[in-house]
Amino acid sequence: MSFDQIRLEKNDGVAVLGLASGKLNAITSGLLTETQTALEEIQEDDSVTSMVLTGHDSRFFSFGLDVASLLPLDRMAMGEVLTDLNQLLARLFLFPKPLVAAVNGHAMAGGVLLAMTADHRVGAEGKFSIGLSEVKLGLAAPAGALRMIARRIGFPGAQLLAATGVNYTPREALEQGLLNEVVPVESVLNRALEHARELGKLPLEGFALNKQVLGEGVFDTDARILEKENEAWLDAWFHPHAQ
Repeated sequence: MSFDQIRLEKNDGVAVLGLASGKLNAITSGLLTETQTALEEIQEDDSVTSMVLTGHDSRFFSFGLDVASLLPLDRMAMGEVLTDLNQLLARLFLFPKPLVAAVNGHAMAGGVLLAMTADHRVGAEGKFSIGLSEVKLGLAAPAGALRMIARRIGFPGAQLLAATGVNYTPREALEQGLLNEVVPVESVLNRALEHARELGKLPLEGFALNKQVLGEGVFDTDARILEKENEAWLDAWFHPHAQ
């Protein structure tokens, strides 16, 4: 299957899913849909034992939501985008095969959220920024995504990231737990592939079950709570300050 906003390759048992929606690798509705389609293919392909998520050949892993294309949307349409984003983050976070993020450049806002779904995150050395900028715009990250970050790096680290909009260098992100290792930019993808192949040697049944148990309570909240969280997020999105 051909894609417009992502690239999918398979290399020695590892599926490499590259974001390719433009210079910033912004998260568009099309990218969300295509990524879900690619994940279906990867999950059903028994020859694939692990996957790598990367920003392809851009200096941006992802700069987050494509705000310019989303601003004209009304509340109902924006709610659908939020639902699609939450569903993709949840699927990546609980993906039954090992997932490694090759964070090959800047990762901001939604870009950080995509990276944090991964079981292991390899970052690039250099003058790159990693952070949640939403609060500076009067916005919030989706509630499930905040719980995911807290589960990954602990509550204090998640609170600092979300409440201040601080931007980290790759080395600082490593210290905070947002990244697991930092290597020269030209080595990011190869290192991610190496780690994915190692993880791919594990029996998948136990690995998938462990991920599911450890991920309980992050995205799988009660439907009424989820609706309340989404409505609050939309309130912030459409607030005059944010607009």
